[in-house]
Parts: sequence; structure tokens; C-alpha cells
Amino acid sequence: MSLALHYREADPSLAKERLRWVREELRGRAHDELEVIEGGKVFEIRMQGVHKGIVVDAIKEYLRPEILVLAIGDDKTDEDIFVALPEAAISIKVGSGTSRAKYQLDNIYQMHQLLARLCDETLGTQPFAAAPASQMAVR
Repeated sequence: MSLALHYREADPSLAKERLRWVREELRGRAHDELEVIEGGKVFEIRMQGVHKGIVVDAIKEYLRPEILVLAIGDDKTDEDIFVALPEAAISIKVGSGTSRAKYQLDNIYQMHQLLARLCDETLGTQPFAAAPASQMAVR
């Protein structure tokens, strides 16, 4: 079980004030049981050892070699998935900062372009308007 507070569109000063209050309330309470992760405008409280990578561990035994595993994420909590993935999987971090993902895209527009190209190659169709190729740069 976890609780994630996303504040991407919140007033920055109000978000700062509310996060300070949440941190104060959590201080001294169940530190051995809870883990706090702060990322790009998200504040997550979760039980120790409970993370997104657990799902990968649960399905690994069902994965066959012909199944392509693709994981795309943009924050710290997605790093747990990247670490747990099988070696043959493709992992992509969207945004800046260090990551355990194999590849990195600068922004969501580049991710849209990549997905559009994949759909076009495999299905012969583009599911949404993609960014111009000049905006795409896979690192």
C-alpha cells in the first residue's frame, strides 16, 4: 500500500507549505515501516519493501523469450521497475537526471514520437500526433 501526492499543477508556495506539514506529521511515526520518496513534484509514502518492481518479479516466470518487455517511466519510483526488469527488456527514462534505464528521452514529446514510430512500424498506423523528428533524440 502506498500514498502518492502529485502536485504538478499546484501553487508552488502552497505545495511547499503542505509538504512541510506532511513531513512534520510523519516525523517519528513508524519509520521502520514506512519509506518516503520525493521526486519531480510527487511525494510518496509507502510500506518498506513495497514498490513497482515487485510486479516485475511476480510476472518474470511467465515471460517467454519472444515477449518484448518495454518499461517507460519519469520519476524515482520507476527506478524500481528498471532494476527488476529482465536483461533483454527495454527501459526508458523520460526526463533529466540519472537513471538505471537503458535509454533516456529528454521529454514526453520524444516519447510520443518513439511510440508513434513503433506503432507505425508494427501496425502501419500512428495512434496520435507525434512531435517532429527533429525533437527526438534517444540517449
